[in-house]
Amino acid sequence: MLRERPEVSAGFPARPRRRGVSVPTAPAGGSAVARGFTILELLVVISIVAILTAVFMPALARVREAGERIECASNMRQIACAMIDYTDENRDRLPALDYTSHHSLIPRFSEAMALSDDTGRKADGLGRLVLGLNGGYLSDPRVLYCPCHRGEHPFERYEAQLTARIPFGFGETAFCNYHYRGNVDPVTLDPMPRSVRPDTVLLVDGLRTRADFSHVTGTNRLKADGSVDWHADTLNQIYKSLPTEISGVTDPEVFSAVWQLIDNRPAPTDD
Repeated sequence: MLRERPEVSAGFPARPRRRGVSVPTAPAGGSAVARGFTILELLVVISIVAILTAVFMPALARVREAGERIECASNMRQIACAMIDYTDENRDRLPALDYTSHHSLIPRFSEAMALSDDTGRKADGLGRLVLGLNGGYLSDPRVLYCPCHRGEHPFERYEAQLTARIPFGFGETAFCNYHYRGNVDPVTLDPMPRSVRPDTVLLVDGLRTRADFSHVTGTNRLKADGSVDWHADTLNQIYKSLPTEISGVTDPEVFSAVWQLIDNRPAPTDD
């Protein structure tokens, strides 16, 4: 006969059984059902995520804006190098801008972002840097476009024109995202001298309309000595002075006042 094997405790005391606690058991033929989140717990998680988003989004936006501002300044430095090469081959003359030429009866300072003339078939202003004597002074026409631009003149709109074997043959006026001072000083309305002061601002954010002023709270400035600095406009004076849209020829006095703000110099007085 087989004897019953005595229970072996291995020297450990028997664990007392807790009363009033039910042990979940798996249903027959299945696994235990996992407990889900309650609606209250989900609302708490969503609230925490919303609070963190509200805290960090402005900081992330500032970081992105700072990065785009640095890229914009880099674009201007490359344009400065192209201008130097251009002046070396054109007897120290900067690229001519027919829109603001002294031959015009009313200088069209609003069109100083143009890369081609009214027909779109002839390079003008900074567009002359794309169509150079040796195949172009700019290695990449994308540097004429600010990464902060949210207006109607992205690079993709004019890519076919700027990258064609013979640029500017499509009949549409091409615009970049930077405003060129041009042949006529918008402040004094006098022709720009061949030799300009080193601190003369030659290039800034687009000023054609408010949508073209990419940075809103200020602008990078390219000066005649090749340096680039940031001009803060915390009161949005420049932005508020710009037209909301182009309708005909904008009064030159509008851009004269804007360039005075950009130059950060007092307006000239008549002696």
